[in-house]
Amino acid sequence: MATSLAVRLTDAHTEFLCLQGSGARAKVTGQLTIPSASPGQESDSDTALLKKKVAAFLKKNKICNGQVFVSIPREDVVLREIQLPMVVEENLQQVLTYELDRYTPFANDEAHFAFQIVARNSDANTLTLLFTAVEKVRLQRYLTRLLLLGVTPTAMEVTSTAMLCTLRQIRKLRDTSPPLPAPLRAMVDVSETGYELIIAEGPHLRYTRSISKRDDLVMHLGEEMDKGIAAIKRKRQDVQEVILAQTGTQGERLSLDTLAAHLGVPVTAAEPFASESMVLVGLGLRGLQNDPPAINLLPRQTKSQSQRRRYAPTMALLALVGCLTIGYLAIEVTNTRSTLQDTND
Repeated sequence: MATSLAVRLTDAHTEFLCLQGSGARAKVTGQLTIPSASPGQESDSDTALLKKKVAAFLKKNKICNGQVFVSIPREDVVLREIQLPMVVEENLQQVLTYELDRYTPFANDEAHFAFQIVARNSDANTLTLLFTAVEKVRLQRYLTRLLLLGVTPTAMEVTSTAMLCTLRQIRKLRDTSPPLPAPLRAMVDVSETGYELIIAEGPHLRYTRSISKRDDLVMHLGEEMDKGIAAIKRKRQDVQEVILAQTGTQGERLSLDTLAAHLGVPVTAAEPFASESMVLVGLGLRGLQNDPPAINLLPRQTKSQSQRRRYAPTMALLALVGCLTIGYLAIEVTNTRSTLQDTND
């Protein structure tokens, strides 16, 4: 029977969840939460003890390194939609590297990024990308933590896209490109430290926010959902349902009926995983289905290149700058940071 391991990295903890089975029949067979292990924060003996605990957990659950899917926090990344001229599609990696400071607070040598083409508009000759960037120093800290624990990741993504994987699986949303607008679904993952909200349009991620603990959770959720709906230029009545999961309590647990009455939208539990983290479930489902994320932030190991091959991308990029500049003049300026909120909000 297929088995996979989900690993959720946060500043304070590393969370492990083991899934076994397939699809709706998948079940949780093991869980482990340990304090973060980072250089300078624990003694060598503390780190060795944590590594031993993780090794015992992996052995008990028969986990192989080829089945390990990892997430990093939403608040640590820039995650947004951007538009580019179609003419640059064959050289997107180089173009985005060149223009990284246009879309992020980072210089082009300070961040690691990944992206997915989510729409093509042949009439306007534009591409819409879902774009994610994380500071290299921060990413390396997470990779070092995994190394200290003896864990080799298969892929690494943002918590928001892992939640989207869960949403698509439990609602059986196909990876198609239907004409927009499509029905909206929201998913809320509540934990002891706060909550994360995503809004999907059909199978596509349109809005995400990670919020720290709030006293009046119901009221705040309503306000945040309204912000997200407005950001993608839709209305609350366009929301088909809100899917709720609660892995920790912020005081009293949210009532589905209370939240539905406040939002004016049907609210359902994230069955069959309503008491599990939607992030960890999404990561685990990827492992069971051998479905790596389209936006994978795990750096690739690059081979040494000859001088000619090393400078070829730069030469191609310079040739594209003229086309790119012309293309921008034809695009209405829609790349505001309100669609998918970045970490500076």
